[in-house]
Amino acid sequence: MYTRAPLSARRRISIKTTNFEPMINSFLREAIKFESPPEQPPEIERERRPKTERRVINNGSTPRTGDEIRAGRRRAFERAHQMQCEKVLKNSEKQWKEQIKYRDWKTKQTMKKIEPRRYAEDRHVLEDIVHERNAYYLEAIATSEQGTQNRISNLRTLPKELRANSQAYKQTRLWV
Repeated sequence: MYTRAPLSARRRISIKTTNFEPMINSFLREAIKFESPPEQPPEIERERRPKTERRVINNGSTPRTGDEIRAGRRRAFERAHQMQCEKVLKNSEKQWKEQIKYRDWKTKQTMKKIEPRRYAEDRHVLEDIVHERNAYYLEAIATSEQGTQNRISNLRTLPKELRANSQAYKQTRLWV
């Protein structure tokens, strides 16, 4: 980075020989006092476009109040919110209809694939099984053979711990 050599302290500026602007000359001639700073030059005002008047209520008789301005903002927000809600509802209804159409189309497509296979592979297996069982039940009902009845005690042996305690006692009934 390039740095300039500092100016020497002995160098003096002659106000009479240099041609400054009149404001700068007057500033250099004045003694600086900290109690009263010099007057600031007036700021140059920028030219502005003419500001449009705000709309007033009652044909300009009374200016709008803060509540009225906020009410307008609220109405604007509510209208924007309502429009957004309408857009969202419209999009959701459109998506719903598209999903229903896709579901119906998909169901028809799968049925077209399934039905020919079902008719081609169906050999009436289930109907045959049902008919066989019905025929067997009808035959069993027609024959009135009694099944052999076994004593339950013979079918299953009791454990050794319970065999001694399992003998039945004769019940004695007393009639008065």
